[in-house]
Amino acid sequence: MNGKLMFSFWCIMGDDFHVTRWNFAEFPFDLTTLPTDAEGLEALVPRLENAMHENTVFKLNAGKRVGSYNLGRCRPVTDDADRMFLDLLKAPRAWEHFELFYGQMVKTDFAATGQDYE
Repeated sequence: MNGKLMFSFWCIMGDDFHVTRWNFAEFPFDLTTLPTDAEGLEALVPRLENAMHENTVFKLNAGKRVGSYNLGRCRPVTDDADRMFLDLLKAPRAWEHFELFYGQMVKTDFAATGQDYE
């Protein structure tokens, strides 16, 4: 749910600041209609975990070093997951619309910033 599909839903339906439980509960796809053997998606788990580990960033918050993941740098994996998800929903042609929306909304390349340190 860290990809462009959820981001698009959050931009349209959310408050553009908070990510809340209802954002996930009201995601407009009936997940019960998906095949239970989504092996392709499961195979992405180690790739995403590795990408997240490689893109752990830290910043100072109230004098404390706080870590998080720069998921923008994990887009190759989350894009694969989104495309697989759309395939399972029988909507592969929708991908180009999500790409366009994302490109219009996000104006950064997620390169390292001066706040990142290891």
